[in-house]
Amino acid sequence: MKIHPLTEETLDLELELCLRCHPSGFSPQGPMVEEGRRLKKELFKEIFERVRPAGFVAEEDDSPVSLLEMMPREYARRSGYITGDHGEDDETLTIVCLEVAHGYDRKDTMRAMVSHLARNLELFRPFRRIE
Repeated sequence: MKIHPLTEETLDLELELCLRCHPSGFSPQGPMVEEGRRLKKELFKEIFERVRPAGFVAEEDDSPVSLLEMMPREYARRSGYITGDHGEDDETLTIVCLEVAHGYDRKDTMRAMVSHLARNLELFRPFRRIE
């Protein structure tokens, strides 16, 4: 498994996991796929202006395996995610998604993604907190 920073260059791999390899085994159909892709790219265009990378995406044999997606707390809150209230919003990143593609070992893969995050915290400065 190879883990990449989640950036504009790897966003399509992340979207492939969300829209085609979801752990539920469900995939949206028809125009919903492109609309979901468009909306998420629009949101992440804003997020990448504040934090880059915005997490990590993992692949194996050119297929998405896992993602760990983060965004500034204010974006997470605005997007409907539950957030904390400790610390300053402009210093806090919120983990909004930690997923593993259908068919992969969830526990070991999630552990690898969180461990990778812990080893690479310096990538997310000037943010001081991750929730």
